[in-house]
Amino acid sequence: MIKKANVILSLLFITAVCAAINAFPYFVWAADTVQWTTVNIPAEGSTGGLWKLANGSDIRYLTMANDGTLYCYANPAGTTHTLFRSSDGGRSWTTPGKVTDVIIDIAVLPQNDATIYYATAARIYKSEDGGNTFVALPPSPGGAGSGNVSISSIDVVRVGDGNVVAVSTIDTDTAQFGGVYLLEDRPLMADWVNTGIGNYDVYRVAFSPNYNVDCQIIAIASNEVDTIASSKLYNGNWGQNISNARIAGIVPSAANIAFPNSYNYLSGAASFFLGIDSGLNKGDVYTIGNTIIPTVYTAADLHIGSAYGINAVDIGGLAISGSTILAGCAGSAGVYLSNDGGMSWVQCTRAPTGQSGTCILLRGAISSLRSCIADVFFLKIVFNDRRLLLAAS
Repeated sequence: MIKKANVILSLLFITAVCAAINAFPYFVWAADTVQWTTVNIPAEGSTGGLWKLANGSDIRYLTMANDGTLYCYANPAGTTHTLFRSSDGGRSWTTPGKVTDVIIDIAVLPQNDATIYYATAARIYKSEDGGNTFVALPPSPGGAGSGNVSISSIDVVRVGDGNVVAVSTIDTDTAQFGGVYLLEDRPLMADWVNTGIGNYDVYRVAFSPNYNVDCQIIAIASNEVDTIASSKLYNGNWGQNISNARIAGIVPSAANIAFPNSYNYLSGAASFFLGIDSGLNKGDVYTIGNTIIPTVYTAADLHIGSAYGINAVDIGGLAISGSTILAGCAGSAGVYLSNDGGMSWVQCTRAPTGQSGTCILLRGAISSLRSCIADVFFLKIVFNDRRLLLAAS
């Protein structure tokens, strides 16, 4: 669920976190100086073709290419264009491709910053020139666009001389389900292939960071009762090599996956982090790991709000770099931070502006998280008593 942001271009996003952590064990910083500061908000509109996104614009599915270029879906009142691109850290935006679709997800090819895909509820579009022009891929994976079936997420990876696109779908009818579909995006491409995940609505699909070696795909799904974390390796079935993890009694409305820098299924370092937005304030951040014998996924609730007496927190954004994990709230404009791999968490000392749906992006993080956001923030990293705090720069 996406709500209006009070402020869009206070634009602050996290850069070089991993490098800062490695370079400096901690800084001594007076606690009372750590606070958000007001940023001058430009007027909404286009000047010389450059847009400023201001009050009233919902930014969603913010995505960062490896070169720092930002893409997002937004709906400012002054234009019908919906896809925006920024090459200056969000200070100004252009409308590449003059896209007017209602976008539900965006993905940038990790191996090529100029190749971008976006999804509507029914089909996928691809650009190889940074969004200036788009072509449509084969329509309606899994029947998306009809019968209450819609696309919920996309991911893409380079394999050989082509790209592989993964799409997850959901069916909002009771006892009807979506799936995970793959497309080999190359000349003379075939149609979408059903991977056979079974009777699940799938809310997030992601390729392993080492997909070219392990051919692993991960899905966060639901049987309309529980949340399921499932994995597919090589030509195996879902849940065959690693049995599924089940989070009882929670049905997601959205989900995010964040892979640690060390993620490597073949070396045994196969744990990743999951953020669940239930839409009912029943979500949280979980770590999904696997036992060796038998090989089974396990799900551990990290209870990020427990230090503040909060039992559950719906998560709108999730990112990790090194031992630092940042979680943005879905139901409020808030940020939680862990500097010890998820063992303990602190709240941002003052919430960012906006109402709900906070997205977190880490420059250099393996996973680009594509959730709706209320605001995006450049944050400077401050260490105080070996605890990582956040402050507006």
